[in-house]
Amino acid sequence: MKYEIEIMKPLFRLLWLQSDNYKLPIQNMGYNLMEVGKFTGRTRDIIKHYLDYLIDQGFMELVSEKPLLYQFTDKGRLIKGMDDIEKIINNVA
Repeated sequence: MKYEIEIMKPLFRLLWLQSDNYKLPIQNMGYNLMEVGKFTGRTRDIIKHYLDYLIDQGFMELVSEKPLLYQFTDKGRLIKGMDDIEKIINNVA
């Protein structure tokens, strides 16, 4: 799958916001994926592939199934701006 920066950037913005800049676990991931999907014009399933990629690459992790919570890993917390996100996308291409 080819990953697009136009999808990854809004996903990161929302995840940063929801985590209060890495401080809190992220709740309501399904809703967050839906919101990014609305913003980008993509389906929630497509946005989920981006989340799965971030998990597979060690940037995020599932910390609880009940309640469903995700958080950034130490590696994910190293991402500080849009330039870092572009490097992630470019490494996939």
